[in-house]
Amino acid sequence: MNTPTHIAISYAALRGRSYNKADTIALFSGAILPDIVIYGMFFGALIVGIPQSTLWDQIYFLPQWQNAIDIFNSIPFALLILAAGIKLKKRWLSILALSILLHVAGDIFLHNDDAHRHFYPLSQWQLISPVSYWDQDHLGYIGMLAEACTLLVATIFLLPQLRNIPIKSTLILYNVALFSSALYF
Repeated sequence: MNTPTHIAISYAALRGRSYNKADTIALFSGAILPDIVIYGMFFGALIVGIPQSTLWDQIYFLPQWQNAIDIFNSIPFALLILAAGIKLKKRWLSILALSILLHVAGDIFLHNDDAHRHFYPLSQWQLISPVSYWDQDHLGYIGMLAEACTLLVATIFLLPQLRNIPIKSTLILYNVALFSSALYF
């Protein structure tokens, strides 16, 4: 799934009325953290002039980058954070972990060639899904449509709760963009 969809899902699933600023930051951070290395790679490649085809066809699959990506997509890693949050009685830490786990749950069935090792470093196992969220060679149109529908459900839940007009507008525009992409492909 795309990162903005992960944010919307985490926000819809985990947002509580009694959340303080730290809880909200943790929720957004947990939705983004599993993709953080990928964003770093993308922007780093832009800065140093590495072609996107080289980045995604070669560099992305180097073992050191896969390890870095997979630690942030690791269920054991997220469970350690959750255990720490519970033990230390830090709600924001538990929210961070739950948001990471929601991200992983959203991704696990939508990656084919680029599947993560969700039990890293305890296991090298990958769920190679027949459906990708982006790759048309692996039923990407189904993955995109599933993501768009999931986002729509989260949006229907979120819109009545949101007071900020720019955030509401951005969420609606993202829905239109994602559905348009899904229907186009």
